[in-house]
Amino acid sequence: MDDKQNHPSNSGEMQSSTPVRDERAVFRKRVLKIGGAVTLVLVGLFTLPIPFGSLKVTGSDKVTVQDVMVAGDIHEPVNILQISTEKIVERLTCRRASN
Repeated sequence: MDDKQNHPSNSGEMQSSTPVRDERAVFRKRVLKIGGAVTLVLVGLFTLPIPFGSLKVTGSDKVTVQDVMVAGDIHEPVNILQISTEKIVERLTCRRASN
């Protein structure tokens, strides 16, 4: 009876069948942690008002940076990852057509 009580499977500890499975589990956890961290950084860059980049209008004396900011609903601090260029072009062309 003493042999059954001292057996590793009865001690409550999980025994891995092979060291390869342990290495895979460690690798999988590491990949998930790194992937989660990268995802959090990207979500933060795309959603939080973090200053990232700047605006510069070239090629036109009639359109100012303030015009582009108003048309694109862009607020300070400028985060270029949050700017929709299609929306800005659409609003500026509608504004030019109405003038």
